[in-house]
Amino acid sequence: MTRFESASPGARATLIAVGLLLLAALATVFTVLIALIGVGRFSSDIDPLRVPAWLWHYRADPDLRRWLRIGGLISGFISGVVIAAVLLAQRRPLHGAARWAAERDLRRAGLRAREGVVLGRNGAGFLISGGPEHVMLYAPTRTGKGVGVVIPNLLTWPGSVVVLDIKRENYMATAGFRAAAGQRVLLFDPLAADGRTTRFNPLGHIDRTNAPAVLDELQRMAVMLFPGHDHADPFWSEAARTGFIGVGAYVAETPDLHFSLGEVFRQLTHGDTRTRFPDVIEARTLGGSPLSSGCVSALTDFCSSSENTFASIRQTITSRMGLWLNPLVDAATAASDFDLRDLRQGDLSIYLGAS
Repeated sequence: MTRFESASPGARATLIAVGLLLLAALATVFTVLIALIGVGRFSSDIDPLRVPAWLWHYRADPDLRRWLRIGGLISGFISGVVIAAVLLAQRRPLHGAARWAAERDLRRAGLRAREGVVLGRNGAGFLISGGPEHVMLYAPTRTGKGVGVVIPNLLTWPGSVVVLDIKRENYMATAGFRAAAGQRVLLFDPLAADGRTTRFNPLGHIDRTNAPAVLDELQRMAVMLFPGHDHADPFWSEAARTGFIGVGAYVAETPDLHFSLGEVFRQLTHGDTRTRFPDVIEARTLGGSPLSSGCVSALTDFCSSSENTFASIRQTITSRMGLWLNPLVDAATAASDFDLRDLRQGDLSIYLGAS
């Protein structure tokens, strides 16, 4: 690392300013020298101190003005070449130019905020990022990510949080404190053997009476549940999405059924699905409560495959929804005790556990 690179920002700015002033002075001298030569006034016994007065006296002379312009262009070109050469010569140091941040660097980076994400601390206090930037922490297992960063932030962050807390360690350490601070604290742990979990129905926010909204939300969910793969036949994932959407829309449009993923799974695995749904479509039409056109189209497409193909499609769907074989998961997702939109109010803390 050169002395210039290791200097403080203020010192570097001063050095750059001095260098530019010197370059400008040399360019001015060179311009005047070219002008004097051009008008035939340059000699070995010329007095440099009298040159400015002479230039001012003959400032209106067209020949002098022309040579000053020529000299200025030549000096400007040479100055540009010099500046470009200096910039191109600034290569990255062989061993890098990293250094520890000084206090001014921390403040310039916005790491001395009063509120925000706690990143750490140094001798002058805590390092807190108060900006809108995302923060990612990457470290090996058992290196203190939880006790050093996660828990301190859960004890200081005033707004809503969603915490992926597989072992429930963060919940045990911080839930009581956040509740005492006025937060509504919830633990979603659908596999908890003691049933100690809040409930969340991923379909609970959908207005089941609005068929277009139901299809739109089910399509979004189907893409997440049955993603396509680059090196696989897209038919199976697309067919699985269609079947899921059709059965989900049927559940939504049947008031006697609970609109949940568990119920969708039960409808897919109950009886001979391939022959049952065409009968349902016909019965609903004759009974005066027909299913929506989108639901009928999806179910018809789903059930129109050959027996073997249909079995494979249904297996694709049920294999992705196998969690709902567990009655604990089914019960935990049958209804919602909260609305995810409440996170925007800033007083909701949700811990996601997996016992």
